[in-house]
Amino acid sequence: MIRLTGAVLLLLGGLALGLIPVWELSRRAAALRAWGDALLLLKGELSFALPAMPQLLETLSHKALSPAGETFAQVGRGLGTLGERSFDQIWTQAVTQYGGLQGEDLAPLLRLGETLGRYGREDRDRVLEAVLEQLSRREEHCREELKNKGRAYGALGLSLGAFFIIFLL
Repeated sequence: MIRLTGAVLLLLGGLALGLIPVWELSRRAAALRAWGDALLLLKGELSFALPAMPQLLETLSHKALSPAGETFAQVGRGLGTLGERSFDQIWTQAVTQYGGLQGEDLAPLLRLGETLGRYGREDRDRVLEAVLEQLSRREEHCREELKNKGRAYGALGLSLGAFFIIFLL
């Protein structure tokens, strides 16, 4: 009975180990989707209402899904130090800590901090469109990788668990 329990635990452990990359890919795709939706909200607010930056960030922090909403809230809180630090520094710190993205996925959002509040409407809209396009491509790539490799990761995890069972018996 103990051997059977151990074998089942090894199989489940291997499966869990194989599903960790699947979970990470789906979390990454969801974060990219949340940022795309949040930037569409940002674009709409800037196109129609043109609110002051603190009100804009407050609105977006309530309307946008996490992690984008939390990032906008952190940027809004960081505006109190605007004289000591630039908006780009505040944005970069908030996006890096709360943005839910890393590496190549983070790069387009970091560039956005340089543009917000600094350039004219056409330049800002052009950069927003470019960032939205890049995030959309990254999300599509994530979804395709999840679709193509998701089952393989699960099977690999089960195989690893089975290998350990055979190895220990």
